[in-house]
Amino acid sequence: MPPGNQRSKTPVKVIEKTTAEACLAIAQGVQHTRHLAGDAAGSEAARKVARIIQEEFLGPRDPIHRRERLLCEGCDP
Repeated sequence: MPPGNQRSKTPVKVIEKTTAEACLAIAQGVQHTRHLAGDAAGSEAARKVARIIQEEFLGPRDPIHRRERLLCEGCDP
């Protein structure tokens, strides 16, 4: 912050939507692979990462989630 500026500024999250979508797809792919391998902890961790990316950068659920759910019937959305 420049000297003399008395207001604190909140950090701004700047990320391209396509970058967020790519990261989301990777996290969902890892979640799916870990689920199929029987790694419950790894699957849950990747699911949480995907959820945070979705909520923080992309907003409400979008078609990417529906596609992933169709690919893995037993996986948590």
